[in-house]
Amino acid sequence: MERPGATFMPVFSPHFQPAESIRVHAGPRNDMRSGKITKLTKLIHVFPMPNGKFELNNAHPAGDTGVPSESFDLAEENWRWPEANVAEREAIFRRYWAHSEGYLWLLQNDPEVPQSIREEARQFGFPKDEFTDNRNRPHHIYVREGRRIWGEYNFTERDAALDSATGLPKRKSDGIAVAEFGFDSHGVHKYDPAHPGVREGYIFIEHQPLQLPYRILVPKCVDGLLVPVACSASHVGYQTIRMEPVFMALGEACGIAAKTALDAMAEVRSVNVPMVQREILKRGGVLLYESAPLVPEGL
Repeated sequence: MERPGATFMPVFSPHFQPAESIRVHAGPRNDMRSGKITKLTKLIHVFPMPNGKFELNNAHPAGDTGVPSESFDLAEENWRWPEANVAEREAIFRRYWAHSEGYLWLLQNDPEVPQSIREEARQFGFPKDEFTDNRNRPHHIYVREGRRIWGEYNFTERDAALDSATGLPKRKSDGIAVAEFGFDSHGVHKYDPAHPGVREGYIFIEHQPLQLPYRILVPKCVDGLLVPVACSASHVGYQTIRMEPVFMALGEACGIAAKTALDAMAEVRSVNVPMVQREILKRGGVLLYESAPLVPEGL
């Protein structure tokens, strides 16, 4: 998104009807009417980006406002995505635009929204210099999490548990990357007014930097394949892996492992992992981080 100016495009989508948007987004309207929500950043998180642009993201639960009654997420409606066909995915994509753009339109225009919040929300629109062939909107939806492989190792929140002997997460002998972002999940169910204090799914749990083992890239039952993005992890475990820098590190590790396996005429599941690790280190990669980047013993 971008603030008003020469490169600003207003929020409006042909896929939603304002009246329907107001009906669907009754939760935040009630929160504002009651005084529970008094500013935009309690509904939407705003992150400054380069070149005067901004990322708008979901607000997480807060001590003073509780759990969000609405967000850009389409909890429950997004469950079909991993197994949906092309037509179904297109329908889900349109629904996301209708929901998200409609939500922002409501915050900018609904007379029941306090004027101060409407004025804040009107500070944002779509950049004129992006996606000029698609109404300045992205062509694709961001899929935070979908179907994943079942690998030789399944990474979970238990991998963040501290070793009583060291006070640090246990080391992985086949570590090929490091993840440090917290376990961060958005709501997975819609808001239920009958239970205003909870909304299943929201978590943010910080942890120490964690080693990611090579085995999460290797499917249990398929040879000749490495999977850096849809790798083997639980829902919670994947929340720290799903960051683009981690995907880049895992992708590089896959490329190095594939070349190493080809040179040795070996299957990728039986590749010489220390050789892969040494090449990652040679290229400036990080395999272990404990207050500082460390080179594991033997490498």
